Amino acid sequence: MEHGWREKFGIRWAPLRVGSNAIPLPEWVIHRDLAAGRHNCESIPGFKGRAYHFMRFLDHFFSDPRGLFYMQWNPNAVRIVENFFKHKMLSVMGAASASKSYTLAPLAVGMFLLDPQKTKVLVTSTTVQTAKGKIWGDICYAWDQVCQVYKEMGAAPPGKKMTGDPIIRYEMDGIISHKAGLELVPTQQSSEKQSMEKIQGYKNENVIFIGDEWDTLGHGLINTVNGNLRAN
Repeated sequence: MEHGWREKFGIRWAPLRVGSNAIPLPEWVIHRDLAAGRHNCESIPGFKGRAYHFMRFLDHFFSDPRGLFYMQWNPNAVRIVENFFKHKMLSVMGAASASKSYTLAPLAVGMFLLDPQKTKVLVTSTTVQTAKGKIWGDICYAWDQVCQVYKEMGAAPPGKKMTGDPIIRYEMDGIISHKAGLELVPTQQSSEKQSMEKIQGYKNENVIFIGDEWDTLGHGLINTVNGNLRAN
């Protein structure tokens, strides 16, 4: 086999080219591509399902107990991810402190990382202030951990956490896009109309909506979310 090429999951993976050097493709990149559904993966004999490869992809960023954000794959977390990849819409119910938000936070960040320029993840909470102690706070910790891992690899992450605004905006190779990234959408009654307009306006190849505490969302907002998801 040529230098740098590797066999994995029934595919010959081309090496990374760094100057004149050919470096074997890292394991996490292979799992990323399979989780993203590239390479006609369904027909690959070694393909283990997008959920499995997605979890192995997340392990690259969140498996260090000493990190800012540490992810353990308990049965409930595995069940959430597996069903996320099976269904267009998924409702997750459970008792308080059952790690629902803690599982959805790396899922949100991971889905953005699979295809950064073509993915927008919208996350709700009643207000920006309350969100910091809920799912958006977990997303920020998860993002900071991703940035740390990229730094250790000598690379830059495909986004930037904005100062003052609950947004992680797509930034890469000099390209900046507000249509891609992760963003908090406050859903308190006083800002519902503005939030509906914002959600309705977002278009991209992949639009993912994570509603925290759905019992607080108005019917108009839920209908707007439903319409946007069906259009994207």
